[in-house]
Amino acid sequence: MEILESIDDKLEWINEENIIYYNIFEHPELIYGNINLASHSLNFSKLPKSLHDAIANRKGLEDMENLSHSSYGTRLRFHTYAKKIIFKVEFKQEYTYPDIHYDNSNGFDVYILNNDEYIHKTTFSCKEENACFAEIIELEEDDNDICIFLPNFNTINQLFIGLKKGFSMDELPYLGHNRLPIIFSGDEYAIGKTATRSGNSYPNIVSKILDQNIINLSYYHMNKAEEYLATMIGKYNCECIVLDYNGKNTDKREYEESLENFYNTLRVFHPNKKIIILTSLLNEDEKYNEIICDFYNDKRANDEEIRLLDKKELLRNSSIDLENLNQGNDDEIMKIIARQICKLMRKY
Repeated sequence: MEILESIDDKLEWINEENIIYYNIFEHPELIYGNINLASHSLNFSKLPKSLHDAIANRKGLEDMENLSHSSYGTRLRFHTYAKKIIFKVEFKQEYTYPDIHYDNSNGFDVYILNNDEYIHKTTFSCKEENACFAEIIELEEDDNDICIFLPNFNTINQLFIGLKKGFSMDELPYLGHNRLPIIFSGDEYAIGKTATRSGNSYPNIVSKILDQNIINLSYYHMNKAEEYLATMIGKYNCECIVLDYNGKNTDKREYEESLENFYNTLRVFHPNKKIIILTSLLNEDEKYNEIICDFYNDKRANDEEIRLLDKKELLRNSSIDLENLNQGNDDEIMKIIARQICKLMRKY
């Protein structure tokens, strides 16, 4: 890795004379999980200004400003015959998330695809207090399908990929029905705050297991379902919707009403889509879990297409110790949750 003062700096450790750089912001067709598809340039912004305004007086406003154009949940996918790939990256800011793993907040998590199997190649991130750097990946084969899970928290200002002259990056779409996305909506846990790598948030693991497109419309400190967001989700065709709101610092009645309104608005647009609703692992969220379970039972009594994923109950049947959730087992928890979502979708 080479630290750069500017993304236009010449690299010291490689001769760039025969390197062609591609500005990824001019190639939105290579990015999956985005919702700004009408533009000819890449824009990671996922939430409308009305939603920003709706939570403007909450604790998370500063985080919202920092993360409003974050690349979380998005993937750079392409096919290439090149065996060496150079990345030049400029972040919006230096590393400022001390409670989140570097390889999660700033990490580019790289996989080689073998049919529908994701083989982990490497993860790279800038662990220096610097917002601009370059990295090179060397591949063993000369015919590769590549999927890179982009950083979950920091914002990419510029991203260039360099290939030797004569090589290119070709589109790598999801195939068939797997082009239809699964939409995730929740708080920072649904972004993957506790994962060790950007590719290990449970929504991203679902994408890897199923080799399927996802759209993650979660947000930091988004502790209750906002009706604005339900309307936004309603605009997109999808296979399934996954909800994960912990309710923290929200009045119990307000949380209950927001969940009902959110769900009813979703059903206007998606009357028959499967909706999976998750409970929280945190003991302090138990009162919200009770609301979720009662809500689920009420909807199931009316034969609605909804499923419940009780995280605590799920982990009780695993090797995870519920009394020691912060013992380096976050990735395993993410995998267990992801597999269960796939089972509830009847795809795993």
